[in-house]
Amino acid sequence: MGTNGFDKRPQDINRNGRPKKKSALNEIIENYSRKYTVGQEGKRRRNNTLLAEAMWKIALDSKHPKQFDAIKYLSDRLGGKPTEKVQLTGDENAPMGVVFLPVKMTAKEWMEQNGQKTLHSLAAAAKTEDGA
Repeated sequence: MGTNGFDKRPQDINRNGRPKKKSALNEIIENYSRKYTVGQEGKRRRNNTLLAEAMWKIALDSKHPKQFDAIKYLSDRLGGKPTEKVQLTGDENAPMGVVFLPVKMTAKEWMEQNGQKTLHSLAAAAKTEDGA
């Protein structure tokens, strides 16, 4: 095994990986949004409700300088952002070849087994196999 210390104590390996860590700011905002604020009328209201109402007020105010930003923010949250089309191309805008490797074989192992020296030769081999 490697020299990372786990060869001596394999029971210490966290097989599930490092736990996801929330950012401190996100955690503070999340906690604050669950709290209540007492308004001028004496009613207790959740902060996340007050925030949503404030965004709606800005979105509906045609004279507010951030009206468009508020509308965009709310529509992204309500309906989801529109799908973006992404196109990947190879050299000189040529289509990219895709090579599906066997599950237990790395690209390096496949290239060695098939006599390929570089990733460019790997792409060229994929083109000839497809007849392109």
